[in-house]
Amino acid sequence: MLGHKKLKIQALTEGMILADDVVLANGTTILTKNSVLQASDINNLKRFNIEKVNVYDLYANIASSTPTENIVKLSIVDENNKPVRERKSFKEFSQSYETKVEEMKGNFLAIGQGEAIQESKLLDSTKEMLDKVYIKNDIINFIHHLKENDDHTYHHCVNVSLLCNLVGTWAGFNETELKNVTLAGLLHDIGKTYIDQNVLNKPGRLTDEEYEEIKKHPLYGYKVLVPQNIATEVKLAVLMHHEKIDGTGYPLGADISKIGKISKIVTICDIYDAMTSNRCYHRKRCPFDVIKMFEDDCFGKLDTEYLMLFLKNIANTFLNNEVVLSDEQRGKIVFINTKEPSKPIVRTEFGFVDLMYDRDIIIKEVV
Repeated sequence: MLGHKKLKIQALTEGMILADDVVLANGTTILTKNSVLQASDINNLKRFNIEKVNVYDLYANIASSTPTENIVKLSIVDENNKPVRERKSFKEFSQSYETKVEEMKGNFLAIGQGEAIQESKLLDSTKEMLDKVYIKNDIINFIHHLKENDDHTYHHCVNVSLLCNLVGTWAGFNETELKNVTLAGLLHDIGKTYIDQNVLNKPGRLTDEEYEEIKKHPLYGYKVLVPQNIATEVKLAVLMHHEKIDGTGYPLGADISKIGKISKIVTICDIYDAMTSNRCYHRKRCPFDVIKMFEDDCFGKLDTEYLMLFLKNIANTFLNNEVVLSDEQRGKIVFINTKEPSKPIVRTEFGFVDLMYDRDIIIKEVV
């Protein structure tokens, strides 16, 4: 393994590579592990009164590490400082993703015809995709940069499964809970395969009758899964992923006392992926626009604990990403404001833009 050492900020130089995330006392990550330090990053560390950070010592432990091990470690660091679409790991993930989506179509059809769910086979598909990612949080970026596809139901189910696995990890779920939330994300929309596809993919406004039919997909999915030998929590998450804790959801109008934690997580991940993906009835929205929507409209409707966990961590996954602002400036996200994750600090060529205070400016696009 590559060694690392803790250095005072005054000793840092451009080109050094962080060996750990740099986290403020309030839990906010301002720089992520494997970032290659620039002069502006060092100035930012000083600005937030950081005294010391861990950096890789590329010359330490050279005798105890094989040349292959050192090359692998350095290649991972180099990989994660490239634009997402240029990373080898993203290309491998993308290829695996398309293969698994095709497999999912066949699995859904077989389940609908009464075949037994092969739980381990379904979960192995998610695991194989996650194994293509060096740093698990990168899954958010990878999903964001995947090519568009009109066949959204199966892509959406795979995306929600990956997101649920990530949120379950953030929440400290044990192995069984993590398995169940991942499987629930994968199966949550299986009921949509029993909706008329002309209605499901209708580009214009739905009639009242069409909307009521689409709202039945949780019931259809639950009915298919009831006889299956899978955890009850998974079946209930499929049934209740459109419920809200204030009782305004569907199909049951259940309130917080009836909704389990796996259902709550699937609901959040389902909304996020739907809003950040292209649909026949809307264009994909910028992740920070969706985070803002969550902040403004979803407290009191979605579980507060899991929503806060999601918003904090989802925003942090975009640290160091290039963005385009609404005033057409381009920059890099360098700090997430914990009070408003939708309003990070962006470093541009002209200086820092704090979106909490420059409220006329928003992030238009994550590049």
